Order: sequence, then structure tokens, then C-alpha cells
Amino acid sequence: MPKKDAKSVILGGGFGGLFTALELAGAGDVTLVDEQDHFLFKPMLYEYLSGEVEAWHIAPSFSDLLDDVRLVRGGVTSIDLLGGSVTVTGRQSPITYDVLVMALGATTNYWGVEGAAEFTLPFREIDDANRLRRRMTDTLDHIQPDAAPQDSREALTFAVVGGGASGV
Repeated sequence: MPKKDAKSVILGGGFGGLFTALELAGAGDVTLVDEQDHFLFKPMLYEYLSGEVEAWHIAPSFSDLLDDVRLVRGGVTSIDLLGGSVTVTGRQSPITYDVLVMALGATTNYWGVEGAAEFTLPFREIDDANRLRRRMTDTLDHIQPDAAPQDSREALTFAVVGGGASGV
């Protein structure tokens, strides 16, 4: 636990960043840096996609979740480990820190598969789910109501790649 007057900067507002912010809240000056204004409970992203829950159920705003923590929205452009500062897009001056927590999460990895980035839809964020929902709806809209089952089945084939919580 940092000393009471420490300046803590947490990079990333996923599970690691959010829970670190909750633990450090009130222990000095705590800043959470994230590009979004909300936390995303990714294990339920598929339920948002299917319409079982609304976005606010799985993506509450940081301001609703965190007290005594300052939120800075933006992407990290550089980290000066020796000088103890972080530069964030849209800010003229760097944010200084005594304690730095890097909880930046993961990105979609295409494993070098040619064409994967151009022809697939990642499924990690609310915007990804919205894009996928639009694609599925557009596909359904192109099926004639009286189409033969085999024709509908062929037109409605989707490939899911990945066996994590979202893929399964």
C-alpha cells in the first residue's frame, strides 16, 4: 500500500485497473487513465450482443463505480519511468506519479493469419458487439421469408474463432 500522500497512476480500466483503483481510493492522489469512460464486464458481452442485457448493465461509468479517484480519458503515448510521468493524448502536460500501475489488458491477436484483420470482426468491446449485431441483422434482412431451409442455412453461416468465454 502506498503512503498516504503518494500519487498513484493506474493505466487501464479493465478488471486489474478498476480493482486496483478501488483498493487505492483514498490512499493519496489516485488517477485512473483509460480511453473509455466506463468499465466493461466482458464476460457478459455476448449477453449484450444477444439483447439479454442493456449496455449499462455491463458497462457502468467509472464515475458511478469510483469515489476519490480522478479519471483521465485518453491513450498513453509515452511513459518516463526515470522521471515518473505519463503522457496522455489530449493533455498538454504529463501526469506525474510516485506509484505506476500498468493494467493495460490485451488486444486482439490475429496470429499472423493473412486477411484476418481485414475480414473478421473482433469481439472485445461494446462497439465490436454493435458492429457484429449490425452484420447479423443485415444478413438476416437479406434472407427471403419463404427461402428453403438449406438456402437460409448457407446464407446464415457464421464462423466463430476462439474458445474463450466470448467464443464459446
